[in-house]
Formats: sequence, C-alpha cells, structure tokens
Amino acid sequence: MKFQPIKVEGRIVACEGDNNPSLGHPIEFICLDLDQPAVCKYCDLRYLQDRGHHHHWESTDESSPGMIGKMRVNDVF
Repeated sequence: MKFQPIKVEGRIVACEGDNNPSLGHPIEFICLDLDQPAVCKYCDLRYLQDRGHHHHWESTDESSPGMIGKMRVNDVF
C-alpha cells in the first residue's frame, strides 16, 4: 500500500506506526535530507521534509533544548 507523504518540519522523524503503542512498531528514526519521500521500513508511511519551514530553537537561559519525551508518529527533530 502506498501512502501520500506526510510533510514534516524537521530533518529527522520518529515513526512508531500508530499513536497506540500496542498497535505500532519499534521506533524508526528516518532522515529526511533527500528531496524525495523517505519510507518507514516497518509500516510504509512516507515522510517528506517541508522545506518551506525553518525551525529555530529559542531559549531564555542559554541552554540547549531539554530532553524530548515519549515520541509518536510525526515527532520531528
């Protein structure tokens, strides 16, 4: 089955296949540096970087962003 690409803002997406962990698969980190969609090897979801968005971290205490919690489909870095 071929899915339409899911556009995301970051360079890396963490795919679990489903928002319900019991229905998903192991986390697959997918790099989106290419201009063509990247495909999850477990569930065939396709991801494409939305190059129109630019993500900038903002911090008030000069520290790097904190740890990211539990990841779900479409979480981006």
